Amino acid sequence: MSNLARLHRRLKPCFARAQPFAQARKYMSGLISDLPRKNGWTLAEAAGELTQTGCSDCSTTRCGTTTRQ
Repeated sequence: MSNLARLHRRLKPCFARAQPFAQARKYMSGLISDLPRKNGWTLAEAAGELTQTGCSDCSTTRCGTTTRQ
């Protein structure tokens, strides 16, 4: 099992819904990739999203997480 998979599994209790949990893995994968720029647009594109909104707010409660700001 990869380090990304292990980290993703450890984060599962932070998510209330399955869809944001799956989206977080795509976001993390983009962050550790060799993309030349890592912003909402490039991360969303790498994750296969049609719009930026799929990845731009993954760290907020709107996405189903319980993070502190």
